[in-house]
Amino acid sequence: MFAIRHSTQDVPPSQSLEYWHDWVCDTFVNLDCHVIDRTNFRGAMFAQSISSLMLTRMGSDRMELVRSRQRIAKGREDCFLIAIEGRSASALLQDGREGVLDVGDFAIVDSSRPYSVLFREGFEHHVLRIPRREMASRLGSLDAVTGLTFSGSRGAGKIASALCRMLSSDLDSLPASGAHQVAGSLLDLFAVAIGERLGARNVHETATRNAWFIRIRNYIDTHLSDPDLSRANIAQALGVSVRHLSDIFGSNDVSVMAYILERRLHKCHLALVDPAQNGRSISSVAFGWGFNDLSHFGRAFRARYGVSPRELRACTCAVATTGGNTPQR
Repeated sequence: MFAIRHSTQDVPPSQSLEYWHDWVCDTFVNLDCHVIDRTNFRGAMFAQSISSLMLTRMGSDRMELVRSRQRIAKGREDCFLIAIEGRSASALLQDGREGVLDVGDFAIVDSSRPYSVLFREGFEHHVLRIPRREMASRLGSLDAVTGLTFSGSRGAGKIASALCRMLSSDLDSLPASGAHQVAGSLLDLFAVAIGERLGARNVHETATRNAWFIRIRNYIDTHLSDPDLSRANIAQALGVSVRHLSDIFGSNDVSVMAYILERRLHKCHLALVDPAQNGRSISSVAFGWGFNDLSHFGRAFRARYGVSPRELRACTCAVATTGGNTPQR
């Protein structure tokens, strides 16, 4: 992976627009940049590759970006751009369709055809640049949905939008070893959200299953403290059958209940090695993360980490007293 950071603060005001335009073209595609104040334009961007994708977060003064036929002939980039609004609002036009994006909403444009994007003052935009083959393998033609607004407030669109915005704000922490998997999951989520507009039959089955796996996993992670969390109530909350829920997890080589147990044990482990939580009893930690049987918790914890919760807590307290490091098991 590689990252780039650019700000017009790095150059004199008289050069800011030219500097900004050059980096917008290098990061996205060949574009014209129209602004109100050419002599004192302000803008900043941070972009980082995620496998074959490029994810960028940018903000600037009010501006319009235009991809004209002349620019297409000069650049000949062949990709799709998914634009997600992070703050304020923006308007996007392609193929006679205009999408007005509120916070969280997204739209997709095709670099091979003209388009324009109008940004209001104070906007924050997140842009995912995707090679054409990556989306075509999942959805085929996207001619019917370019320029349309996709909601970022529900379903797969909500998860995809939130994940994209989170990643673009914290890309430095993403390990290179996991970039390929993250890129695939992100594309699968957007493919399902876009496929809902095209018709579910056009969405690659693997993309659909992966998106559902992420959606179910996120639901579990936000309800771990509920001792009644089960396959039945997860399926009911998400509107799927228990069988379908189990099938999706089975295709990822883990059962629903095994995933729940692993996540609860992980949360308890974090709490028990946290000096700030030394005042909490072990039972409080276990019950706080959804366990309702201390004997079962103790056996599962030892099987997972090789020590009992009490032994880990004692070891952590001793290390804190001596100033050493907690041994890893």
